[in-house]
Amino acid sequence: MFLGDQMKKTFFLDTVRNIRKRLVSWLSISIIIFIGISGILGINSTAYSIERCVDGYYKEHNFKDYDITSNLGIKESEIEKFKSLAYIADAEGMISIAGKISFAGESSDATLLTKTSIISVPYATEGRLPQADNEVAIGKELAESIGASIGDTVSISPNSSRLSGILKNQEYVVTGYAYHPDFVYDSVLNNCIFSIDAFDTSGLSFDYTNVVLDSDVPHSAGSLSSAYVNNVRSHMDDLNAATDEMSADRIESFSRELDDEYAAKEKEAEDKLSEARTELDKAQKEYDEQVKEAEDKLEDGRTALIDAKKTVDSELAKAWKEITDGEAEYNRQVAEGEKQLADGKKQLEDELANGKWKLFAGFLELDNAEKTLNEKEAQYKAAEDRIAGLYEEARNGRDKLDKAWGEFNSQTASIDNEISNDRIDMVAALMIDDSLKAKFLNLKNYSGYDRGVQVLNLYESDATVRTTVDAYPELGSKIPLIRNMIAAKSSLDAAESEYGSKVGELDSAKAQLDAARKELDQGWFTLEQGKRQLADAQAEYDRKEPEARAELASKEAEFEKQKAEGADKIKKAKGTYASNKAKAQEELTSREKEFDEAVAEFEEKKKDGEEQLSQARKEYADAKAEIAKALSDARKEIEEAKKIGLKWIVQTREANPGFLHIKTTQGVLANFFLYFTPLYVIIVSLVVFFTMTIIVEEQKLEIGVVKAFGMYASEIIRKYLTFGITSAILGVIMGITGAYLIENLFLHTIRGNYIFGSFPALLSAIPTALLAIGSVLLTAIVVRRACAKMLSCSAVGLMNGTEPPIKSINKSRNKVGSSIYFSLIINNILTDLGRVIVSVIIILASCLMIGLGFTTRNALYMAIDKQLDDVWHFDLFAVTKGDITDEESQEISEFLENYRYDELYSFEGLAELDYQQTPLNVLVVDSLDDISERYTVADDKGKELSLSDDGILVTREMLEKNGYTPGTEIKLVNSSFDVANVRVSDIFIQYFEKTMIMSRKYYEQMYGKSPENNTFIISAGGRDVNAMEKELQSLSGIEKVTIASAIKENYASILTLFNLLVIVIIALAILLAFMILLNLSNILVLHRMRELLTMRVNGFSNSQVIGYLARETIATAALGLILGVVAGVPFSAFLITKLEATAVMFYRLPFPPAWIIALAISAFFSVSINAIAFRKVGKVPLTDISKY
Repeated sequence: MFLGDQMKKTFFLDTVRNIRKRLVSWLSISIIIFIGISGILGINSTAYSIERCVDGYYKEHNFKDYDITSNLGIKESEIEKFKSLAYIADAEGMISIAGKISFAGESSDATLLTKTSIISVPYATEGRLPQADNEVAIGKELAESIGASIGDTVSISPNSSRLSGILKNQEYVVTGYAYHPDFVYDSVLNNCIFSIDAFDTSGLSFDYTNVVLDSDVPHSAGSLSSAYVNNVRSHMDDLNAATDEMSADRIESFSRELDDEYAAKEKEAEDKLSEARTELDKAQKEYDEQVKEAEDKLEDGRTALIDAKKTVDSELAKAWKEITDGEAEYNRQVAEGEKQLADGKKQLEDELANGKWKLFAGFLELDNAEKTLNEKEAQYKAAEDRIAGLYEEARNGRDKLDKAWGEFNSQTASIDNEISNDRIDMVAALMIDDSLKAKFLNLKNYSGYDRGVQVLNLYESDATVRTTVDAYPELGSKIPLIRNMIAAKSSLDAAESEYGSKVGELDSAKAQLDAARKELDQGWFTLEQGKRQLADAQAEYDRKEPEARAELASKEAEFEKQKAEGADKIKKAKGTYASNKAKAQEELTSREKEFDEAVAEFEEKKKDGEEQLSQARKEYADAKAEIAKALSDARKEIEEAKKIGLKWIVQTREANPGFLHIKTTQGVLANFFLYFTPLYVIIVSLVVFFTMTIIVEEQKLEIGVVKAFGMYASEIIRKYLTFGITSAILGVIMGITGAYLIENLFLHTIRGNYIFGSFPALLSAIPTALLAIGSVLLTAIVVRRACAKMLSCSAVGLMNGTEPPIKSINKSRNKVGSSIYFSLIINNILTDLGRVIVSVIIILASCLMIGLGFTTRNALYMAIDKQLDDVWHFDLFAVTKGDITDEESQEISEFLENYRYDELYSFEGLAELDYQQTPLNVLVVDSLDDISERYTVADDKGKELSLSDDGILVTREMLEKNGYTPGTEIKLVNSSFDVANVRVSDIFIQYFEKTMIMSRKYYEQMYGKSPENNTFIISAGGRDVNAMEKELQSLSGIEKVTIASAIKENYASILTLFNLLVIVIIALAILLAFMILLNLSNILVLHRMRELLTMRVNGFSNSQVIGYLARETIATAALGLILGVVAGVPFSAFLITKLEATAVMFYRLPFPPAWIIALAISAFFSVSINAIAFRKVGKVPLTDISKY
């Protein structure tokens, strides 16, 4: 038992040593498994997460299994019949029509839908779904495109004139941002969701346009699985039979329903004509009333003109009377003025004499005042000099007093030092009486002069204190000093008081002197003021005298002037009277002329009004005729519908663009898993096999020894199985982690293209388990296979090197000729064949993956370029409404006058073959020459095709994915629900969109009627395409406009997905090359080290030694690169066809730049990695040769 435990322990330690010794090789196995599982499982789990998310979303909103519509709509009773079918769980009616939405001058195409409550249930992400008949919820992307927000009022209308009255309102309040399961892809999120109350179908022959069905088909297999699709298809025959039965039931009533619809439209037309007639009559009445009003105004004008004449005559007579009265008043005022001038002259002379006497009296008064002030000024000067002397004496006394105070303060400051707290404590310590001691210690609470006074008071009041103080000389000697200080303080206080008293008296005298000064200044000021007043008065007198005389003269002159002016005014008034009289006559003449012109204008406007009424009557007649024509057309359509009968279309989820898009994306990722897994198995098998072969060959001597000691092969192989399996387990763990990260990266990248929000990252359990277990089992199998040959050899043969047999070196030399140098390289390759094979495989895989990545990306981008450059030569694809009017057609023609375009007929059809439904575009032309300038229809060799009158052209993508081979008959439903079995005649190249092309003659043959052109393919000629799209959208006759280059946006998710795939593939390829090639290069150097050191001993330089070693790696790398390109080009061509999405065909020709880049990157890494490993050659000392 002990020996067994010891053997296990020894085996474990040997296994650990083996892993540590070959750590890089051990890790290389982990890395190759990690890379494979990360890439393959990550991409597969992305597909799995998408599928699970889509399943959950469709189940949550109960996405329809079938969508059925008919050319005559759906009746409520028919919905009940669908519900009664055994394989139908539920059915619900809805209305879905094309329309337009507008807000603030911006408009967009829209799909108008009623909300359902059971099947394909819409939901609001912000706000709420509509409830009232004037509310709507729209997609957020649609709202952003027109600039609308929640709460705004938008205008919405249907495109079809027949359905013009189906909406109860024209304006709707946006209640929320909502999504519908029918629209999951971001390029088609144009839904407007209403409550059913917003629609009025009472005047139509149907209740709904569609009925959506929820079948009893089990969903356990997944919505995107072929099992679900096959289960749904299995009921197609039954549903078609059910619709045929409903057609038979309704055939008796639908004719009457159409007649009722026509009658309703006829009544509506009559009501509109009646309203128009009423408006016309109203306009006639308003015209008559306006004419009557104008005639009344003219009559009033005539009366006003007569009255104006009377007024003018009256005013002229009044003016003449005013002139004569004014002349009499003038004569009276002249006489009065002359008298006033004489009185004024006498008054002036009297006032001038009185002014002279007043000036003389003022002069005498001022002279006396000046003498008095001069006397007082002399007295003030003497007093001022005396007070100044007294102030000087006071300042000197103050300086002496301040000096004395300074000396006193100096003495008091020294008291705290002389009578310090320590000395007080020492003296107090000598006292016996406690109360006395306390009083003495209390001295410490005082300082300076106060402490000295308290010491002296205590000293003089108590004999004990005197005795004690005197006994202490340091304190006793200070008593006289204190007495002198107190005496000095008393003297200083007395001197200070005396000084203050004298200064007060002096200040009082100074105040009295200042008051006298002020009084003097005021006197002088008053004197000067009086002088100025006197001078001013004299000046005023001197000024006024001539002014007064001048004023008198001026008044005399003014009087004469006014006298003259008055005479002149009378003269002018008489002239003005004459002039006004002439002007009044002229104005009357002018008004008479204006009146005559107004009469003429009235007659002209009356004539214009009569012409407008005549035009309105004509327009009414035209409208009546147009309505009659529309009714006639409607009658014709109804009669045509009666002939055609009731037709139904049963569609599965495969006909839904959103479902198809997400299924395609998921399918691309699933195909990647399907076709890369075998490649992964091959690479892992080869790398593990040859890695283990190298390790086992290096340890053959050790294997021979343990075999000689009696160990069985099964016991020996356990060490290598442990080596490989532990490495594989580590690789699996890292691979699953990497797969989760890659899955998150992919899901985060594509989530913005769908309405699901975020995709939950879910690792698929079965593929994860299969890859994990399979990788470990594969590693174990390959390890056993790699060890089998060595373990079959004998112990003696392994130890002496005779087993397994070594390839003959001489034979190899003979084969390659006489070059020893080259023979040595070939010999090294043959003796280390396992490492060489692994190196070739890794370089091959790296080159293949990089080339594949760039080729795949180029295939998609080149397909877009080819589509826009080689197939489509137009910029815009515009489709008109089905019931377009002549005016709308004319408006479109006028817009397109400045552009180059072609016309054709197109419709969105539904093709069906073996129950597989395919929505597609169908183009109908007379000849391909009609559109050849803007649309190239050619085969895969570039040869332009021609149309036959007995078949249709389909794209190569439809040939390969839908099985539409030449000669195949396909069921094709047109936009009128007509069904025909058309035959495929030929194949043409188109990279995007499923398209069929047929001749007009063949269409007539299949559907029994000739279609009218409804489509324009337009070249912008360098103009702004987006601006053109908006202008076309604004035209009422246009139903839909598509920009050709929009395919880049429509396939944005695929572009993003492929870009990310390329990045991931190249990153994994680089990691693969770096880790494994570095390990292999280190093994090469280790195996060749003795040989290399021998070369250095024999005089070879480091560069020569490394060159010898490099030639072998160059040959290996070259072989790997060549094989990588040789295998990669056909493999990438094959894989491209498997990664194509529905309605997409990649560019399939080889892309040389991709392989040049792949060669360059792979070669660069090979050279770089070898350079890293070869650096060891020059660093190993020559003395270490014995170690190798």
